[in-house]
Amino acid sequence: MLITIMPMYVPRIVMVTKAIKMFLPVTIFNIAAILTGLYCLRKGGPVILFLVLCLVTLAFINEYILVPHSAKWWAIKGNILYNIYSLIEITVWFVVYSILFHKSIPLIILTGLIVLTYTAIELHRYSFSEFHIRSYASFSAASLVIALCYFSKISLRRLHPITRDPVFFICTALLCFHSVFLINLFTMMETSYWKLSNVVLVFDVLQIMATILYYLFICIAFIISCYRYLPQISHRPLY
Repeated sequence: MLITIMPMYVPRIVMVTKAIKMFLPVTIFNIAAILTGLYCLRKGGPVILFLVLCLVTLAFINEYILVPHSAKWWAIKGNILYNIYSLIEITVWFVVYSILFHKSIPLIILTGLIVLTYTAIELHRYSFSEFHIRSYASFSAASLVIALCYFSKISLRRLHPITRDPVFFICTALLCFHSVFLINLFTMMETSYWKLSNVVLVFDVLQIMATILYYLFICIAFIISCYRYLPQISHRPLY
């Protein structure tokens, strides 16, 4: 998910041109992740990768189809669609986390419920037309902790074949994206920060780099699944 900050005094045509040029690589990697997932999982694969594929596909639809036409089609702000997507995203990712850490399902579910409850409270207290920065920051922090827990878990093993472990690259994608996104979310809460020069450019560049790495590592996870799971398997593994 992308949050673009543009100064209000920039003419609309300049804003659109700048957004297209800056975010074109993100669009390309998003499409690449969708196509890679569709190809690599066409004959089967782990459940968590199908869930991730659904998320990156929904992210593309929301970002490039629904949000740009939200005002014209439904006369609503794009942030409302971002909020709806984020609620789906948070729920699906916590389902993924529950599968990965099945021995800690109660803790994962409790954390997910806390994040969703915090999100509902923030949306009710402020407005559904404003993006829920604080509660999404809590989701990013939880995702970072879970990814680090996975890395800590495999580091205890004497030898771990990461070239046959798609989960490793999923967690790497989460680490790259949420570590940068969390920093950007905190800067959005600090109004004095935006008085500095070139902060919009720094914000966008950091987010673009993090999002590209996110989709890149998800692509790698899809590709690895092709080699790990044989087409003739009779059942679909969880991960």
